[in-house]
Amino acid sequence: MKKNLTISSAFLAAIMAFTACKKDKPDPLDITPDDAFELPYNHEGVAANKRFVEEEGRAIIRKFDALPESQAISALTTLAALDMPDVDIAVSAVARLGRETNKVAAMGRALTMVAEANAIRLSSVYGIYEYNHNLHSWNKTASSEKLEFHFPAVAGGQTNNAVLTLTYTSSGQFIELDGAVELPTAINASLTVGGQEVLKLVSSYAYESDGMPKDIDVRLSMDKYGATLLAEKGASTKAEIKFSVDDEDVAAASLQADTRSYSFETFEDESFLMDMVGEANASLRVGNLELLGLFDVRGFINAMPDVDYPEYPNYYDYFTGYEEWGSPEYEAAQSAWDEAVSRYNAEFERVDELLVGAEVEALKNYSKFVAVNLDSRERIATLDFQPYEEEYCWDDICYTYFYYEPVLVFGDESRVSLEDFVDTGFDRLISDLEGLIAKLD
Repeated sequence: MKKNLTISSAFLAAIMAFTACKKDKPDPLDITPDDAFELPYNHEGVAANKRFVEEEGRAIIRKFDALPESQAISALTTLAALDMPDVDIAVSAVARLGRETNKVAAMGRALTMVAEANAIRLSSVYGIYEYNHNLHSWNKTASSEKLEFHFPAVAGGQTNNAVLTLTYTSSGQFIELDGAVELPTAINASLTVGGQEVLKLVSSYAYESDGMPKDIDVRLSMDKYGATLLAEKGASTKAEIKFSVDDEDVAAASLQADTRSYSFETFEDESFLMDMVGEANASLRVGNLELLGLFDVRGFINAMPDVDYPEYPNYYDYFTGYEEWGSPEYEAAQSAWDEAVSRYNAEFERVDELLVGAEVEALKNYSKFVAVNLDSRERIATLDFQPYEEEYCWDDICYTYFYYEPVLVFGDESRVSLEDFVDTGFDRLISDLEGLIAKLD
């Protein structure tokens, strides 16, 4: 029988519920997950803490208010409308900044796309593309040094005063991926307007002997905005992404996990993957709000009972298809089938209740999460988990299903489900976000 490997939806929901950021006062990096649980609670209650969360989110949105007017975004939006050839994944990554409405999300996706570009040889598509205003197409000139696009910086412009340049540095390593593919040590990009650099992307890579990436560093700067993605493979696996405005980190998320040594080959072993990750911690910040979490993945998995849900009975194990409706043979088959379904439903409910209860208990024992007000150095809330059940009825037959939900526990002992907390009370934050998106559209 196979061990239940359901990784808690509550764990994911808790991470998704907060975006992460930091300010200069005070430096949140001196708060470790362990330290955070020793901080005193504030006792301001749910409503006051909800207002604090909303104001921190609104403050971050205001920092990105000038993003739509940046020269880099304007030029890339123009480039996206000129049917630029998507000759390489790195080009697509930069082009996303012009194509996508949500520019902040596009910055993050650009970083991850470039980080994943380790199996692409950019130099194989080198060339210089010049936008032809008369033919509304691109003229290509051969180049052995770079991939470059010359185009107008503004819509309707008749001068190719913007230049996007991409270069590649080889590591000399190859991996097999539908043929031999060369790995880079660097992929870099630059965008200039009128000779002035308005965007710069610098990335570097290092690999294990089998081509598995062990260090990735991708940095994007665009006018006063910046983004960084870092990843490291070692005794522990680390990843971090940050966004900055005027050199101040305004959004950041990090994850660190103790991992067994792994390679491309070990990923083929399912039993290895089950035991690959041990203790992990995450840090996510929004202005002066920080969510920190600890999760013992291996302990959680091992705590789950070795039990499976039952298989639904096969109708044709009871009916041959030749029984005449209303005949004794039909009634006997129907009775046996109904009894089998009833046994299945009873066993399903028993296993469902067992697994949900075990998962809640495992979450309580092997994970903990806390939200912290970095300005006051106080805990806002910790995260608990509670089971619940719902009954569904069809044709007078009722079934009970078991679930659990994450619950925020505040300093005044108020308990509010995470879903209820984020569903209401954030109208101004939503309005600000919609306003920024409208400006970017």
